[in-house]
Amino acid sequence: MASRDILILAGLGGVGLWLYSQQAQASSDNSSDTGSGFDFGSLIGTMTDTIKNTVENAIMGTTRGERNNNPGNILYSINNPWQGATGIDSAGFVIFDTPENGLRAMYITLKNQIARGLNTLAALIPTYSATDQAAYIANVSAWTGLDPYQVFDAGFIPVLAPAMIRMENGNMPYTQGQLAYAASAAGVG
Repeated sequence: MASRDILILAGLGGVGLWLYSQQAQASSDNSSDTGSGFDFGSLIGTMTDTIKNTVENAIMGTTRGERNNNPGNILYSINNPWQGATGIDSAGFVIFDTPENGLRAMYITLKNQIARGLNTLAALIPTYSATDQAAYIANVSAWTGLDPYQVFDAGFIPVLAPAMIRMENGNMPYTQGQLAYAASAAGVG
């Protein structure tokens, strides 16, 4: 576990315990008061989720994409019996047997989307991910040097995919060999 993760856990845990103690104290002091205007329970629930995700990332192998060998965070679809798919996680993302098969699936997904005419960052990214679209497009644009409205073809995937992996996972942990395998296996490099 990285020292940054330990500090985050300790800080969030401490704040959560303090807030819980404040709520408990307020409840005992004002048992007839029906509300303070602030929902401590909701805040504690949110903090619990944040702590759970941080612990899961620290213990189980960083990000969901890395744990699932699914760097593109591809959702499961019965229409795509991916090579190397071994299951789905609780959020519906495909779990692959190796990072290479997950990378291959991402490259093929991008190749198919580009073939359907989603050949600019501004067109492709909103169909690929449901996260903050403006930030996703801006970051991938900056990391690839490609204008959001510049047209590209499948030959650009070896440049595009690492930037999207970085956006999906917060890092790009895959080797040039793994990326080259995926490009070759998907027919784009």
